[in-house]
Amino acid sequence: KTWSEVVKGSHIYEFADHGGLMVVADNTHRTKQILYSWNEGTNFTKFVFWNHHIEVENIITEPSGTSQIMILYGRRHGKGIMVQLDFSTLHERQCMGMDAPDSEDSDYELYSPADTLNPGKCLLGRKESITRRKRGSSCFNGVEFDRQQFVHNCPCTEADYECDFGHERAADGTCKLMADAPPVNTNAPSTCSGSYFVTKGYRRIPGDVCEGGVDHDQVEMPCPGVNVVSLILLFILVSIAALLAVFTYYKRSVDYYNMPSWMRWFDATLAHGVGYARMSNQPESAMEDDFGLGDDEEEGEAEVLQDTAIRSFTSSSFQGEESRVNLDVKVPALRPPPRGGASTTGEFDDFDSAA
Repeated sequence: KTWSEVVKGSHIYEFADHGGLMVVADNTHRTKQILYSWNEGTNFTKFVFWNHHIEVENIITEPSGTSQIMILYGRRHGKGIMVQLDFSTLHERQCMGMDAPDSEDSDYELYSPADTLNPGKCLLGRKESITRRKRGSSCFNGVEFDRQQFVHNCPCTEADYECDFGHERAADGTCKLMADAPPVNTNAPSTCSGSYFVTKGYRRIPGDVCEGGVDHDQVEMPCPGVNVVSLILLFILVSIAALLAVFTYYKRSVDYYNMPSWMRWFDATLAHGVGYARMSNQPESAMEDDFGLGDDEEEGEAEVLQDTAIRSFTSSSFQGEESRVNLDVKVPALRPPPRGGASTTGEFDDFDSAA
């Protein structure tokens, strides 16, 4: 039994003071009194609001239901009547102990709706407890009362699902396709976009918020054919690959300063590269390029410069009087000194004599 009768006959009713105050009035006969209760209808107190009988149409309060002031309205001899009911002065004591519900000295308790139906279990996939005034406490909550609420989502169980259309519960408690029902259609709809869902024979009860546990939810299937999103991603990846291929080609085969400006910007800003002119032996780093620092043990004695025919060059104040010197000589290649620190001057002497 989850309910009890609190008053006989048809009555109009309203709640105030966060649900702690209940007011009822007879709406089938002319009356001049109301009934109110502070203990959820366990006891009612009569209150005469006027000396004349009226036909009560409704009792209202402000939308949040936190006030203790109500408005009763109706009709008398065809004229509208409105009466204000103020219950704020009926009880001097305000409820105490909201921070310690269920304690002996507290006027409050923790209430869980699920306990009425399934003690200790979940209701619609969650356990929810709220702080409410004890039924036997004669006190008022007050407008500033802030109700505490505790919510915890539960793992899904069989009780959180019902059989889907065309299915019924079998003897073992599972949902099976009905004998005269058509088979489940697993084909994609004609207007499929992205994905579609196929039933497992179950559907979650509306309003259920369980998480994890038993999974009877519909299966998401991708739409047949090429997905538009996949095409876009493929186009982006191909474009990036083509851009890198073009950049790599120019980097290896074209002089750095002959590259398009956007490639030089990409090289300097994003790739952090260093441009080199096309050479037969490119240095491994800028340090090796500037100072000729190589790994003699692994690379051997690599030539630093190829034999080059120097045709002419101009120098200001070279050998005092001559400003232009024409040379048509073969310059020998400079080679690193031998290991051991021994000095060799043969080739350099030849260069000096040639100069």
